[in-house]
Amino acid sequence: MDTSSTLDRALDRLHRTDFAYAAGGVDGLSNHGPMAAASLAELGAEDRIEPFVARYLRRLRPLPAPSLAPARLGDEASARAFLATYEAAFACGDALGSLAATLRPLLPGAVAAATHGWLRTAHAAWALAAADTPSRRREMAFGLASWASTFQRVPGDPGSRRQPGLDVARALAQVPLLPPSARREAGLIVDRVAQCAEVDGFEAAVAAVDLDAKPFEATVGVLTRSAARLFLANPTERFVYLHAVTASSALRLVAPHLDGPTARAALGAVFHAVAALHATHGEPDSGASVLREPERCDAPSRESVRARAAASDDDHAVKLGAAALREHAATGDGTFLEVAEAWLAR
Repeated sequence: MDTSSTLDRALDRLHRTDFAYAAGGVDGLSNHGPMAAASLAELGAEDRIEPFVARYLRRLRPLPAPSLAPARLGDEASARAFLATYEAAFACGDALGSLAATLRPLLPGAVAAATHGWLRTAHAAWALAAADTPSRRREMAFGLASWASTFQRVPGDPGSRRQPGLDVARALAQVPLLPPSARREAGLIVDRVAQCAEVDGFEAAVAAVDLDAKPFEATVGVLTRSAARLFLANPTERFVYLHAVTASSALRLVAPHLDGPTARAALGAVFHAVAALHATHGEPDSGASVLREPERCDAPSRESVRARAAASDDDHAVKLGAAALREHAATGDGTFLEVAEAWLAR
């Protein structure tokens, strides 16, 4: 099977669909089709891409007509305008080589759409690195346009008043939580994240992190493992913490194409996003879980996780399975396989 053409054909079909869709009476749900297709390719399950996409397309609506209005950050109506801008930028030249400069202005809004703009861009970078094709360049433009049009900033500047040695795990453990009684009961994740402004001490906690407490690669592992432990420690909010895991692991997909300062800024931005998700969704005292050694467990095998994730019709399961295997390969930590298994078996 021609892997490149399989993924490219899927992307071409998905590029005729909108950035978001509605389901169960809720609009504004992010289009996960391209991310799931790339994750299936990463899992080595190319034969699953076409049937998955064929089913997924049923929930999507057509891509809206272009708008003549100027593009504005955080304005979902600007998505087509941003798409045209990024498509023109990636039409020729070194698309991955210019990625750092392109995404740098978007990093302060990494939590946008529950991190889906960042995630779609990261999966596009992985696909483009595997094969430079017009379809994958366009997917990069889609990812960035999705991110720009849903841009959401939360309070705080990671590391601006750092406490030397306070790594991302210990900084997350100190993030204060919005009282459960003050949390919005319904809506999208972004609605709850907007309440970060109501969390006393959130800005100070984010500012205190020392992004250089450990080398970059080690810090990515610590951040992703912290997100995985929070996933396990917050059973009623696992859907939220799933995004913390995948967003953290996505650093490994993007960082190879960034210069050092931009990679560090991306690390800070993703830490900021994870902290925002935790501050507005975490159960009381669950932050301490990032500092405890997990109990020994019989983690599933890599092949079991790969097979079950590849066979799933759940877009989030596919993405989480790919991230869990990516992190397990990088760190050897069975917690990631446990997290994937918990989601797959729910």
